[in-house]
Amino acid sequence: MEDDEITNFITKTNLEKLGYKNISIALNGKEGIVYLMVNECTYLILLDINLPVLDGWYFLEDNTDRKCCPNVPILLTISSGRQED
Repeated sequence: MEDDEITNFITKTNLEKLGYKNISIALNGKEGIVYLMVNECTYLILLDINLPVLDGWYFLEDNTDRKCCPNVPILLTISSGRQED
């Protein structure tokens, strides 16, 4: 999940060059939660912490509570300079 369109384009393009297919993008934590509720589990989740609507921290908490795709690795992407992040 990433709200920056340029980052999404670059990431998707690079993953496709590596042979990955069917890459889905959620622009905020709420879209990510809905996606996991209505689709099959993915192989990997790239998660930005600073998202609009529902941030990455909320997504992690909600996803843990729902036990959605518990075995799917989640890689956090953080560009924040805040120590607490």
